[in-house]
Parts: sequence; structure tokens; C-alpha cells
Amino acid sequence: MNGYKLTKRLKEVREKTPLSAIDQVLFHELASICNEKMWEETFNVRTSKLADALNISKKTIQKSRKELAKAGLIAYTTAANNQLGCSYSLMEKVINDEPTRVTVTPVTSSLIPVTREATSSVDPLTEEVITPVPPFSPIIYNKTIYIKHKDTAPKRKSTSLENKKSKQIDKRDLSTLDYPHTSEEFMAIWEELAGTAKWKTKKNGSLQRSLNKLAKYEEAFAIEQMERAIECNWMGVVFPNTDKYYEEWKKAKNDEYKRNNQPEKKSAGIISFEF
Repeated sequence: MNGYKLTKRLKEVREKTPLSAIDQVLFHELASICNEKMWEETFNVRTSKLADALNISKKTIQKSRKELAKAGLIAYTTAANNQLGCSYSLMEKVINDEPTRVTVTPVTSSLIPVTREATSSVDPLTEEVITPVPPFSPIIYNKTIYIKHKDTAPKRKSTSLENKKSKQIDKRDLSTLDYPHTSEEFMAIWEELAGTAKWKTKKNGSLQRSLNKLAKYEEAFAIEQMERAIECNWMGVVFPNTDKYYEEWKKAKNDEYKRNNQPEKKSAGIISFEF
């Protein structure tokens, strides 16, 4: 597997299955991570890391990866431990969320059918129950059958504090954000950016993450980044190569400052006298 083959595979799938721009960006990001991990068959990455890298919400990541899985481009399994992140694969068929393992059970008097409609038969050689695979849900992966099911466990009710915090993140109110710079120019450019087509639907949580990323740069550079985002219709303002551009920007700024403040050289003149 390599980047060329994955790109070709994406183009072939895209001709038959409609994929959004975010779906395709997520696929390229996963391919890049797989490349960094020397094309391992499976690799783990946290959803929050993907959301920060692409400057989109976790819900959008979860929605896009489902679309990629339906298209057969990736396979993934969710993990109980958030520190490990989800397990992704670009090599195998799709694995649905929250799988339930179905194992082959020996014949006993108290045998319970695995599914509502499936009927079991007995292998005369092994005397084991052979359960037919329903056509709508099971997927075979690494010789194990997985069936997607609805979670029937009772869900914990959110506390009032959690609900209040969730509402504050989900709502959109620019006046409640924590701004790294508060000059009139910065605020005017920010309001213009927040009103663009790709930004006007973002909630406070996503907007605050963008502001936090701009906080480590000087105000003038942050303003330039926002102006470029408006001009190029970007979904974010800080990218992996932004730090490199920032260092070049600071160097150019220092060079210009030195040129403008360099003292003028006074030439030694010759004084002539007339007698």
C-alpha cells in the first residue's frame, strides 16, 4: 500500500459514491498518518487529534468516517480507552461501530439462537452449531463475525453542570469568546471571518480552538492569517506549515527593521581653504 494507490482508490470510489470535501480530507489525513507509521495494517489515532488537525468537530469526524467506511475506503473500531483512540485500517473491509462478537457454540440442551430469524444447523462431523450469517448486519473480519447492534445499556443522565457546559460549547456567541488580541483591526477581521460561509455555522467550541491556535503568534501575523483564510475560503487559520511561515515572517520583519533603523554613514569630507 502507498499514497499513489490510495489516491487512485479514492478516485475510483468517488465516481460511484458521492463523498463530501470533509470526507476526502479525512481520508487523506488518515493516509498521511498511516504513512508516518510505515503503512501498518492497523493504527490508532484519537478523534480529538483528528478534529484539532482538521479544525472540525468530533461529531463531524465520526460522521465522515462512517461515510468512508460505507464506501469501503477504511475500516475502524471504536476503543473503550479514549487515550488509545480508534483503530483504523486502510487495508480491510468495513467494520461497524461497537461490534458484538458471535462465537460458535457447542450443541447443548439450553442453546439460545443468536438472531431472531436465523436458524441453526449441526455439522455432522464436528457436532457444532453452524449459524447462518444474516444478510444485513454481520461483517467477517479476521475470521470473526461481528454484528452491529443497538446499545441497550441504560445511559447515564447528564448532570445540570454538564448540560450547561455543553450548551455553552454548542451555542454561538462571539461576545463570550476569549480573544488573544483585542485591537479594533483584529476584532473587525475576526468578525468578518466568522461571518463567511464556512465559518458562520461553527459553534463556540470550534471558534475558541481557532483563537487559541492564533494566540501563540504576534497580532500582525494572526491578522494576516485570518485575511488569507477569508481570501482563500479556508476552514481553518493554522495548519502544519504555519509555524514555518511564521519564522520566515519574523525574519523578514527583523531584516526590514534593521534596514530602516541603520544609521547613515557620514563621509569624511575634505575642507578647503582659500587664501
